[in-house]
Amino acid sequence: MTPKIRPGDRLRITILCEADELKHGDQLFVSLPQPNGVTKFVGEIPLHTEGINVEVLTPEKWPPIEGDIWEDGQDVEWYAVRRHGNREVTLVNTGGNFAVEDLDDMLSIRGPWHLVREGRERKFQEPPF
Repeated sequence: MTPKIRPGDRLRITILCEADELKHGDQLFVSLPQPNGVTKFVGEIPLHTEGINVEVLTPEKWPPIEGDIWEDGQDVEWYAVRRHGNREVTLVNTGGNFAVEDLDDMLSIRGPWHLVREGRERKFQEPPF
């Protein structure tokens, strides 16, 4: 089954394969077994291939909006806030620890994430239908 992937989603892609060759120390070429033979794999990721697992890390309604409450994969609640004088929203947990600067980096560090409660700001931004 192909996961629902939206442009801009953060993904974790696992590829189980054998390395064919390594050129110049920074280009890896691999072969993925196909029912009709072997396909060279360079940049395009064939989602319907055995040995490829794609996990979408970006939850629906990401990124956080001020007032939201999110929960990470370790059952820790995070509150979407604006630091004093800052226009960007960040996350702070119940212990007072702030998230890393790029919130998208939190998706792979402490996922999976889900929205516990929508903040008031989100309710005014999204249409009611």
